[in-house]
Amino acid sequence: MSIFSLQDVVDTLTAEGIDAGKHRINHAISRGYVSRPKLVGGNRVYTAKHLGELRKYLVNAPSPGRQPAAV
Repeated sequence: MSIFSLQDVVDTLTAEGIDAGKHRINHAISRGYVSRPKLVGGNRVYTAKHLGELRKYLVNAPSPGRQPAAV
């Protein structure tokens, strides 16, 4: 199981061409759009599951006039 820091997540998603800022990721977590990562020593630890959820959310994040994500 791979684990990632917040900066690792931002770097990975940005390299894939997704607009992934720390504030967007933290907003998605605080609003419940993606599952909350475990805290280890006061730091959030992200897994591949979180990366998948963030990809899906950030590609089609809620905004006025957006189309629902295709299922």
